[in-house]
Amino acid sequence: MKESSYSPQITKRGLTLHCYVRVGTRMDMHIHMSYCTPCGFKLLATNYLGVRDHMLFQEIEELIPTTKVTPAEVAEQLLQSDEADVSLASLLSFLHTKSTETEEGKAKKETDKVIELVSEAAQDR
Repeated sequence: MKESSYSPQITKRGLTLHCYVRVGTRMDMHIHMSYCTPCGFKLLATNYLGVRDHMLFQEIEELIPTTKVTPAEVAEQLLQSDEADVSLASLLSFLHTKSTETEEGKAKKETDKVIELVSEAAQDR
C-alpha cells in the first residue's frame, strides 16, 4: 500500500491554512458539547425507558443542573436495565456520586490555593 499525502486548504474567517494529512494519521478537533439539562433528561427517559413521569424524576431534575453530567453519561445509566425503577435508581446513585466528587474536587482546589498563598507568604519573609 502506497502512502500518500496531500495539502488541502482550509478557510476559516478569510485565513487560508495548509495542513498535511498522511494515511494513518488523524486530525483531532475539540468539540464543545453542553451538559445535560432537566429537559434533556426527560427526553432521554422517554426515549430509552418509555416513561414520562416517575417518582424519582423530581430528585433527578434537581441534581442534574448542579452536577456536570453529559447526555451520554445519563443515557448510559438509563440503558443499564429495561426496568424504569432500576435504571432511574442507578442514575440517581450516579448523580449523587458525581456530585460528591465535584464537591471534593472544589474543596481540594480551595485547600491547594490556601497552601499556595501560605507558601508565597513564607517565601516573601
